[in-house]
Amino acid sequence: MKEDTKRWFNWKWPIFISIFIGINILASGLKLRWDFTSSGIYTLSERNREIVEANNERVVATLLMGDKIPASFKKLKNETEFFLSSLHGINSKIWYDMFDPNQGSISQVSALRKLFSEKNVNPTNLRITSGDEIKETLIYPYIHLEKGDSELFINILESRNPGESEEDAIYRSIQKLESKVTKGLFELSKEILPQVGVIALEKFLKKTSFDLNNSLSRKYASTILSPKELFVKRDSTQVAIIPISPEINVNKEDLIFIDQFLINGGKVLWLIEEYNLELDSINIYGSYIPKFSEIAIQDFLFHNGVRLSGNWLSDLRSSRIPQVIGEQGGRAQTEMFNYPFHPVMQGNPDHFISSGLGEVNMLFPTIIDTVITSFEIKKTPLITSSDYSKKHQYPILFSFESLRETVNVDAYHEKSQITSILLESSFQSYFQNRLNRSQVEKLSSKGISILSKPTQHSAQIIVTDQSVFMPGADRSGRKLPIGFNKWERSVFLDNETFLTNCLEYLINGDQFLQPDERSEQKLASFDKQRIAKERTFWIGFNLILPLILLLISYLGFSIYLKKKYA
Repeated sequence: MKEDTKRWFNWKWPIFISIFIGINILASGLKLRWDFTSSGIYTLSERNREIVEANNERVVATLLMGDKIPASFKKLKNETEFFLSSLHGINSKIWYDMFDPNQGSISQVSALRKLFSEKNVNPTNLRITSGDEIKETLIYPYIHLEKGDSELFINILESRNPGESEEDAIYRSIQKLESKVTKGLFELSKEILPQVGVIALEKFLKKTSFDLNNSLSRKYASTILSPKELFVKRDSTQVAIIPISPEINVNKEDLIFIDQFLINGGKVLWLIEEYNLELDSINIYGSYIPKFSEIAIQDFLFHNGVRLSGNWLSDLRSSRIPQVIGEQGGRAQTEMFNYPFHPVMQGNPDHFISSGLGEVNMLFPTIIDTVITSFEIKKTPLITSSDYSKKHQYPILFSFESLRETVNVDAYHEKSQITSILLESSFQSYFQNRLNRSQVEKLSSKGISILSKPTQHSAQIIVTDQSVFMPGADRSGRKLPIGFNKWERSVFLDNETFLTNCLEYLINGDQFLQPDERSEQKLASFDKQRIAKERTFWIGFNLILPLILLLISYLGFSIYLKKKYA
């Protein structure tokens, strides 16, 4: 009987090991995963699943990340690869692929980088430490979606917030994979990209507006239009971004075109500067009173439920600027001071556009008041001050002397002052009963028929600061990201998020702006000192433990066979 047992064991044991290994290989190949997280982070939401299932054409999703990346980025790569493969499981017409843009000859890589640059797809520069050696490499953390003749690049890497670890930024990137990719699929399902127009009034447009238009062109069919072109293309243009400042004279005809765009259901994002005021003016003159000039659209906005107060806002929660505090060794010594007129604003937690915003940096914003209108308008504040803010009425002498004085906290007692607001309504024409017969006939001769009653529901967003969305440039002319604060040398990421959310809401409503409770789940940070101290132990533990478990299984199975066949 012992010989039978031995013969059975010698025959069955290799099969048992082969089956065990085969199951592991099969499970790895199928990329099976069960979501046991309390937040369901690895489970597609019902809304996004519908978008994936609705795709009826072949889509190829290519992940543009190679293997020569740090471990934390490999986590992002692996999670992205798994997510894309799971989409194929839901809809067989969605395929995924992998491609490393850094592979190939020097000329091939250079040509590809030039092509990507023309499409506003820019690499991320990584510093990889290997022992005592530090290497820099460029990676493209993008997914390229291709559907027929249409393509879309999705940046899957979230920028690091101030004080945030790389692991946390990677984890946020993984959390947002679902919404980014499904939104990309949704955009590809459209025959054309959303049309966004940056409006040039009187052929005047700042260079920063061109930079803004270039930034928008990554996601939208963005172009620069005159008010008349906006009117002509009112059926195809979904959103008009209109910068307004004191030096821009908006004539009546321009305003008619904008008014009729709204009546026709077009959406408007107003970027308004009530005063020409910059830090450079204060630096040059020491003290400075900006010139007052009435904004040309004040009456128009008043008709739509908003009054430009002309009052500046300052807030104790603000960004900083450098000031010279002395001299040492013939060199000026500077120190950073909080500057209340550069407030760091917060979002309205009760609206999709602004619910996740906590650090929107604005420069010299003014306060918005609301007024009663003859027709119903839903007014929703989007960006407000903290509980320690203050109003300043015109005129005010701006200087830096106050930074050297002790702050009187009691003077900052205003709360929730509005600097951005959302207006939603079937807007009535501002020009109803304001034009005489000859004016109407003159417009009719140009092919312009004035509608006094709205044809569709529409929306307007007003922001009393242009710099909040305008990308700047460094001395070499290289474009800087939206939200870059040149004095602190840091990026306020919520500025760009705010712009994106505004446009997404105006174009698609709240479809891609639903508050995601899963984003509240945080990744526990690692104790790097403990990792370094216990590294050898845990490597050995992970190597030896499987062998011990395998040995225990072997001995247990052997004992079982001996007892059974003894």
